[in-house]
Amino acid sequence: MGHAASHLESNDLEPNYLPFEILDLIFSYADRATLLSCLLLCHGLRPSVYKNIFGPHLVVTPAQLLRVITLSCTNRAARRAISYYTKILTVDSKAGCAKVPLPSWDAEQLKDLFGNVGVVELIGIDFGTFPLFTQFICAFPALHSISLSDLAWVRTDDPYGAGAIRYEHLVERSFTVSRLNIDTRNFIEVVRWLRAHKCLPSITAVHSHVQTGFHGHLFLKIMQDLSDTVQKLKLDVTFVGAVHNNLTGLVSCRNLRRLHIINPIVEQARTQRMLTTILNQIVSTQIETITFTLLIQRKKKLRHLEWKAIADILRRDVRFSRLKVIRIKLTGWQDSDECITFQPDASQILRSELAYFEKNQMLVIKFLHPY
Repeated sequence: MGHAASHLESNDLEPNYLPFEILDLIFSYADRATLLSCLLLCHGLRPSVYKNIFGPHLVVTPAQLLRVITLSCTNRAARRAISYYTKILTVDSKAGCAKVPLPSWDAEQLKDLFGNVGVVELIGIDFGTFPLFTQFICAFPALHSISLSDLAWVRTDDPYGAGAIRYEHLVERSFTVSRLNIDTRNFIEVVRWLRAHKCLPSITAVHSHVQTGFHGHLFLKIMQDLSDTVQKLKLDVTFVGAVHNNLTGLVSCRNLRRLHIINPIVEQARTQRMLTTILNQIVSTQIETITFTLLIQRKKKLRHLEWKAIADILRRDVRFSRLKVIRIKLTGWQDSDECITFQPDASQILRSELAYFEKNQMLVIKFLHPY
């Protein structure tokens, strides 16, 4: 911070602000985003100071983003530094499962301030309406990659209708989607917007819930469109019918490298073949990592799964010749005396049933917190 202090010029500071008071204020903040808000008040700092402190990746909450935009309008040095040096912008609500509204913003100010931002990551934000979401994305002229997680908005039209939808805001240059992780209804709406572009952007990583009925078949059609681009697929599986009716989209992912199946119901006898059914739907020969997050309430249920059949498929099938890691994550065991022995006993069961992978150091077992 001594380097930054050397650039403070007291005659350029706002009235009643002395350098040592500003430095005390700066040192009182632990995160860079709040530090940036503080530094934007210092009109005597040179652009190089902002570059050295924050680098090319700016991480802010929705409220901090608005503050950065507002204060940079009066701080020319900060505006020049951010517009030139910032290449990656992450807007993260840091609110867990909750969605945080994005305060009012001006598209022209975004374009002016973040003209060189090529990567935009959005996490846990409520945009209010879908058009505001698309307008925000289109406000970055150098955009070439977006990552979308846990976003929300109030739908103003029917995203499932057969008619074509005219979108006011489309990205003018080609871009990719590095991650798409939002609920099924909004997932479908985003993909319909992506389809409206001249060329459907590739989507590398997808996280979605496997549905039945109309939503399930529409999701399957989307996965068919994305068949060559998806390399990472994370599926929440709670409907047995969706698996047995091939609505997982796995049959379309020809270049899949990482698969994560979350919380398939394995407590009932008729669902104990669900994991082998899922594995049999995989067509990609590029699989490197498979992860199962299993909801197991009692360890005796763990023995009922077809681990021998699972091991045979993963070991002998040519589709899994590139498999490097199989991860088993267990959660949901009951809060009782069994908890004392659950972890060691479950580990022993899995290491015995998947002995080949344990011997070759390919097996990873992890216990998550019980529900």
